[in-house]
Amino acid sequence: MNKILKTGISLLLFTPLFLSCETVEDVVLPRNDKSTVDISTTAVTVTEGESSTITITTGTPTSKPMQFKLLQTGGNAVEGVDYEFAAYSAGDYGPIGGEVVIAAHESTGSVEIIALTDFEADNKTATFELESMAAMIGVVGTTKEVTVTVANATDDQLTMQLEWDNGVEDDHLCDADFDAYLDTFEAYMFTGNCPEFVDHFVDGSSLVSGVLSDGTHNIVVDYWDDNGVAAGIDFPMKLSVGKKGKFLAVIDLEGLYTTDSPISNGGAGGENVVGKIVVSGGLYSIYDASNTLVYQE
Repeated sequence: MNKILKTGISLLLFTPLFLSCETVEDVVLPRNDKSTVDISTTAVTVTEGESSTITITTGTPTSKPMQFKLLQTGGNAVEGVDYEFAAYSAGDYGPIGGEVVIAAHESTGSVEIIALTDFEADNKTATFELESMAAMIGVVGTTKEVTVTVANATDDQLTMQLEWDNGVEDDHLCDADFDAYLDTFEAYMFTGNCPEFVDHFVDGSSLVSGVLSDGTHNIVVDYWDDNGVAAGIDFPMKLSVGKKGKFLAVIDLEGLYTTDSPISNGGAGGENVVGKIVVSGGLYSIYDASNTLVYQE
């Protein structure tokens, strides 16, 4: 009797263990897949001076935000010159791109891309690829590239820009103050900006631009103040004149000024006539200081 009782107790003790092992073997654990995210379109066109939106989507929202960035992988558009994003992935590892976030429990996210205005008469393109940011919540799907076309904006109003030539980017030269204007005062730029530019009433108190009247408009550059820039330095400058998005003529001002040149603010007179615009029927002919034709519409 004792033997039978002990055997029964032993079976009772081991039975839960057997049942437990069978239960574990029968359970199929769910997979912990990440959400897949795609760009909603493969092509976007935005005109200079305007903006557009690039959107990403997922079919499986998550309880945490999913962060991605758009990195330029091709095209001739230059960030900061031809376009910029409204938000950047500054806090992420690796290259900085346009930041796109899908908020928690949402299925879409977007970033604004802004087409910057320039004076050149051409379209630019940029191809961007979507990449997951450091947190890696969500993975990029098959639609991961978008090509943005920055479309040329055109206008008949005058544009001028006084800037450094030959790719010089020497910020300390910007301490010197140059101005430029037409002697008819139909356009002038006295802002102290570096470079100086006149474009479509950007600042009505100091910049004026419009469709020039028929006649001759002499272009004057004025070395207003050196503001303590070191002596003995040549200013490598050029003056770009044209109609935005239609044409751009460049007058070379190399050798015209050094930091030792007279300044108008000191009463010595830093003004020089560097060229002229002859307007006939709204069409421009651009000449340099030696009366050589630089461009004619």
